[in-house]
Amino acid sequence: MGASNKFSSADWAELIETRLGRIWAHYFNQALEKMVSELDDIRGAVELHGTSRQRADFLHHEVLTRFRRERFVVSGETLALALRGLELQQQDGDILSRGHSHFLIGLARICRFEPNEATTQLQSALIAAERTGDLILLSRSLNYLVMVERVRQNAIAAGRAVRRLLPLVTREKMTDYIGVARATLGWIAWCAGDEKTAVAEAKAALEVWAEGVPYPFKWMALWPLIAIAIECKDVSAAAKYSQQLLDPPQQPVPPELAACVAEIINAHKSAQEKEALEIAGHAVQLARKLKYF
Repeated sequence: MGASNKFSSADWAELIETRLGRIWAHYFNQALEKMVSELDDIRGAVELHGTSRQRADFLHHEVLTRFRRERFVVSGETLALALRGLELQQQDGDILSRGHSHFLIGLARICRFEPNEATTQLQSALIAAERTGDLILLSRSLNYLVMVERVRQNAIAAGRAVRRLLPLVTREKMTDYIGVARATLGWIAWCAGDEKTAVAEAKAALEVWAEGVPYPFKWMALWPLIAIAIECKDVSAAAKYSQQLLDPPQQPVPPELAACVAEIINAHKSAQEKEALEIAGHAVQLARKLKYF
């Protein structure tokens, strides 16, 4: 970065804030290469001239970049960076900055399907959001607390969480999170045996997510649709929804489950309908064991 010896501390602070803001924009546009480039370009300036808060913010953005690179299959190294970011924020960060750090760890934990650990962090983020009135942090925290209950396979708790999330994100027009709420309502209906509502809500979630950049957790809507397609012996629909599970930038499913999903698609392409249904049934059972349902 064409560093200048004439820069004052205030100049460096402003430059670092500007570059960090660019990385944030690239994250939401899923521009991974640009995120990596910005991080590499600004790393030296942050290390030499950044405040502890800016170093924490840099780690926050590095974790976000890793999320995109890892497609939200969060590694131990990435989780460690998120934890280190919280340590730095606790040195001189304000309550909102600490809240965002708690959220980041909570997101990392739920992506690793660690709901208990995720809850602790997301509840801390939620408290910070409520104390500061920050609607963005509030909506993010509530959204992934919904996912926590989904992973816990607790339909009653998930319903309570959705009832708090949906009015907020609808009012704020947060389409990704509206999709999560609708997908969860679909899953709750599926758990209750209401297939008509389950299909309607899951499809509504997919339609909402189609309006913006791809949301990486479409499995929340797709698995109930796959299960219902199997029950209706609709191999074409099961294969179509299975393909969407594998499309980047979706969060990859574990290898054993991914192999089953690929077999569903291949069997359908080969017109082996009975075999495709059998494989899909096994995939649904495995997905339930892995807490996708």
